[in-house]
Amino acid sequence: MSTEIDAEQGGRDFAIPANAQLDTSDEGFISVSFLKWATGLLLAYFGMRLVFFALDISSYIPPDEVTHAGISKVFSKVFLLPANSPETYEFGLVTNIPWLYYWFMGKLLHLNIFGCPISYSSGSSTSPSPSVLSSIP
Repeated sequence: MSTEIDAEQGGRDFAIPANAQLDTSDEGFISVSFLKWATGLLLAYFGMRLVFFALDISSYIPPDEVTHAGISKVFSKVFLLPANSPETYEFGLVTNIPWLYYWFMGKLLHLNIFGCPISYSSGSSTSPSPSVLSSIP
């Protein structure tokens, strides 16, 4: 029996030793303990950022989900890209935005298998009322 296997069959022109084995030791290129430590450090970092943003962002800043849902609904009504029209003005100029996200989400609205209503209140503002703004210190 030969100590080397000829690897010419696979199109390679080098020999693979017959006693070659996979490295199954605990210490490889990057040690397992380092990967666990780095993963824990990254999770702690992102956890601290999450808490920071949750506590630091004012509760008076309105969410923009209504705008995203409305623009996605506009994109769902056309095959490619919509044009600016009076129906789209409340969402801004829909031709001057990065369109790939809204196009993709608009196409996914056709797959609304749960029947969740995707509606937005036409002409309404998502900003807080003046009485709320006057209570801000």
